[in-house]
Amino acid sequence: MAEKKYRVLVLENEKEDSIQAMSEEKFLISAVRPDKAKTIPFIEEKPLFMVWDTDTQDFITDIGNLMEEIHIYEVPLLIITDSQKNPMLTDLVGAPLTQILIRPFTKEELIEKMQVFLRQVIKWQLERIAGAFDYRGRKLVLIVDEEQMTGTVVRLYLKEWYDVIQVRSSHAALEFMEYLVPDVLLVDMEMELHRELRKKDSLKNIPFFYFTSDRDRITVLRVTSAGAKGCIVKPIQKEELLIKIKEVLGTPETTSLEEDLMPMVSEGEKVEKPEKPHVLVVDDFSMALKTMKVQLEGEYQVTLAVSGKQALAFLEKHRPDLIFMDVEMPEMDGIETVQKIKENPLWKEIPIIFLTGNKEKDTIYSCMSLGAVDYMIKPVSVPKILEKIRKVLG
Repeated sequence: MAEKKYRVLVLENEKEDSIQAMSEEKFLISAVRPDKAKTIPFIEEKPLFMVWDTDTQDFITDIGNLMEEIHIYEVPLLIITDSQKNPMLTDLVGAPLTQILIRPFTKEELIEKMQVFLRQVIKWQLERIAGAFDYRGRKLVLIVDEEQMTGTVVRLYLKEWYDVIQVRSSHAALEFMEYLVPDVLLVDMEMELHRELRKKDSLKNIPFFYFTSDRDRITVLRVTSAGAKGCIVKPIQKEELLIKIKEVLGTPETTSLEEDLMPMVSEGEKVEKPEKPHVLVVDDFSMALKTMKVQLEGEYQVTLAVSGKQALAFLEKHRPDLIFMDVEMPEMDGIETVQKIKENPLWKEIPIIFLTGNKEKDTIYSCMSLGAVDYMIKPVSVPKILEKIRKVLG
């Protein structure tokens, strides 16, 4: 199995013994230098971690702004410096996960430090995912596939009935299963994860399916000999996928709307006007929902919905003071959901702020033309979210 390379952002001056030159054999390096970029491109493609050579401080004009970006996007930071007493370290060590490497060091020492830091970062991320994961009494499916699109398609097909988490490497899957053991695994066949599962008593009995690109006799034999429950052929067919999962987990129970929405309101219960302004957040990505709830619930009452359909059902009983609406959602997207909201005279005056990862002018125009009061480009920071809410609600 080929060794996986992880993407790392390196901020340094160009020189012969550069961090990039010393480490690109083991990592996918995106280099940012003073003659090519003045800002850090976190939004375009977030790296697993960032290496900052403090020799570059001469071209960074706004350390405070850069540190704010590092905090907002939660980018772990490996700092290269000549001295532990570097005055810049006072600001730098406040990053979410920070390590320091003092010069001089050899290429081998740098690679070893980066690989150790890599393992720490992966463990830190998975601890956070496991710690924040919110079960709804449903079976847990773990998808392990390097292809982002395959994992996303499978997640969309399954999320109505199961809790689904997606990782992109065998290493990340094994680390994650130290914190949460899934009910079933869906794994790319080339990863041969069954070899690692057999080594651990806590994992060897987990039922799993292999993703494959074909269904010939040799492939079926490989899948069977590996101990898998079967193979799921790419491109993924929803009906086949659900049949395979149900064979192992049984028929899932339908989760009611009130179980998915928080806070839960019982049938017929009288709902009094809350003291705090009531904000409804609609997003199909559960981690984004939980993040928004944590960010807002100190000042606001927060209700979460994972689809446009759930949002409309909630509005049948309750009237929030403000709605955050994700644009990109399956089945009924944010645009269609808001159209239905604005068609109802009881709801049309509720202010709506769109959330989108699409910066295209046509998308923004479509959002605003529906009568939204504002829009925000993902990812969004806590101060900006609160600023928008206060601007709308006063």
